[in-house]
Amino acid sequence: MRIAFKFVALFFVPVSLVAVEWSTHGPTRGAVTEAAFSSAAPKTVYAAGGAGVFRSDDAGESWRNVSGPFNAVTHLAVDQTNANNILATAQQGVFKSADGGVSWHKVTKGLTASDPSALIMDPVTPSTVYLGSHCGPSIAFKTGTQAGGVAALDTSSSNPLAGAGAFKSVDGGESWTKIQGLLGAFVQCVEELSLDPAAPRHLFAVDVNGEPSESYDAGETWTRAAALVPGRAVAGHPVFTMSRFGVELLHPGNFLRSIDGGSSWTNVTTTGVPLVHFNDLSTDPATGRLFLATDAGIYRSGDSGSTWIEAGAPRIPTSRVVVDRAAGYVFAANALGLFRAPVTLGPWQQLTLADPSTNVRHVIADPHDPSTLYSLIFDFDSVFEPFADHGRIFLSRDGGSSWQLLRENDQLAFASAAADGAGDLYVYSGDNLWRYSSAAQEWTQLPKPPAYNLVAGRQRAGHIYAFDYTPRFAASDDGGQTWQSSSPPIQSLRAVAVDDSTQPSTIYAGGDRGISKSADNGMTWSMVSTEQAQLLAVAPSMPSRLYRIASAKIGIYSGITVLRSDDRGSSWTLLRWPDELVGAISMAVDPSNAQSLWVGSHAGRIFHTSDGGATWADSGFPVIAGELSIAADGSRLDVATNNFGVWDALISQQRRHPSKP
Repeated sequence: MRIAFKFVALFFVPVSLVAVEWSTHGPTRGAVTEAAFSSAAPKTVYAAGGAGVFRSDDAGESWRNVSGPFNAVTHLAVDQTNANNILATAQQGVFKSADGGVSWHKVTKGLTASDPSALIMDPVTPSTVYLGSHCGPSIAFKTGTQAGGVAALDTSSSNPLAGAGAFKSVDGGESWTKIQGLLGAFVQCVEELSLDPAAPRHLFAVDVNGEPSESYDAGETWTRAAALVPGRAVAGHPVFTMSRFGVELLHPGNFLRSIDGGSSWTNVTTTGVPLVHFNDLSTDPATGRLFLATDAGIYRSGDSGSTWIEAGAPRIPTSRVVVDRAAGYVFAANALGLFRAPVTLGPWQQLTLADPSTNVRHVIADPHDPSTLYSLIFDFDSVFEPFADHGRIFLSRDGGSSWQLLRENDQLAFASAAADGAGDLYVYSGDNLWRYSSAAQEWTQLPKPPAYNLVAGRQRAGHIYAFDYTPRFAASDDGGQTWQSSSPPIQSLRAVAVDDSTQPSTIYAGGDRGISKSADNGMTWSMVSTEQAQLLAVAPSMPSRLYRIASAKIGIYSGITVLRSDDRGSSWTLLRWPDELVGAISMAVDPSNAQSLWVGSHAGRIFHTSDGGATWADSGFPVIAGELSIAADGSRLDVATNNFGVWDALISQQRRHPSKP
């Protein structure tokens, strides 16, 4: 249907290609979800995450991108007998490479998994592979591609159980069959799946209700486990061959131990580890020392898991820990990237994969300095659950050519931000409001605002506004120290736009059932339209002009369209744009040219009009676009992306910035 909708829209609205050149310069070091190596080539290490798959052949000293036509990698499995044989689950399906990532092909025959929870390659018989899948609609993968060569996908079933379960392949992942006989009330929802590496025919599974099952014959038959099982990971001991250790993910703090080869398990009381989720477990094959990846970082134990101490890694959610004894290193994958430490317990080093940051949710141009740019990275939408609350803020002072980390913590998920007329950045996260002073280069904590979405004008320092869906609205003219609240007479407040060319500022508020206007900085309101607004923007160079994005009926279809007002919102003109049947997620008006508007669609494309919406051009954006922002002088368009950092393009040769030759 998406392809058909695009054809209809293009039939009505001819599209040309606007001549812009796109590039990205970071931020780099995105979240890494997986780290893996093969015993056959211990210095060959793979890392994977939102930006794809990366390979090192010198134990992490140097890296190269070996990704295929996919991104957002959730799981990685490497053949222990052949380091070039790898499998990856990604947003677009399951992929296989037999040449170390030089080439990839999709391996989804017989596979209806919707959301993989595990990918395991038998360490003894690597042609045997297992895949677990959460509950969710089954996915049918199209033969076409999206922008940037990313394979397209489509939801083929709305049944939440259709794509769930456990699957097995006996031909290295080329074809799959669904595993039958799992026990439990919700066995279709396989939240955890693991095997015992010392006895790989012994499998463990846990359903969404926490009910455990196990199989001793490679998944042919299953029995209900008497107690908890290590559904997330199992590790052995190099000397005590009947000892097993494991973790399960559904309950915080559960570390399991077996002294009978995995037949029975005891939940061990651990000392020295906070009560958080345990995500992975690995054993040093020379010493038997255990390494545990948790939501609070890496811990190690020398007494079979009874007591633990911090291993010195960053205290942030860590999804994977692997011990490559032959190479001499422990590797940890976390929300910041990939880290390495000597097995002999030396300091940790962050490795440079040169991978673009993932989950860039906001890109904010300083409204008065075209060189200054902020980006906010929220890992709440990461492909791996432990990164749910992690976030980072970056600053660029050269128009996006280089970046520095400003702030990072676990309270930045779901943050909103805005920059005022002085270039100060305001960030509301974790029930706290923070201001970063661009001039002083320091952070200040402020009182909590009455609402969680932030917006600011372009001309005045300290003028910021907070709003939310309820609807609530509040204004501050002293940089967030004090607030004055009001209630716009609309329901479901979705968008606020500021015209601070007037004194006091004129504010527009839009929602599901109308648009209201305030001429006194948001203190009193009047209705100007009963039409819906999902996004609003004022043209800075022509304050009487507004652009609006709203739902609309387009022929027999429902879609999202763009409208323009030239009389401060009293009347509107419908602008036909190419992706209106797909939908829009962002727009940006050139601050020095009211005729120039950029719109990002739900399909990830970016369209431009230079004549106020009469004609449109496709910008040819090479990946999938998110939020848009334009530099203060209109010279550069910046774009946030989910998997490929911040992108930019020079959009005005006359106002080209010196840092962008």
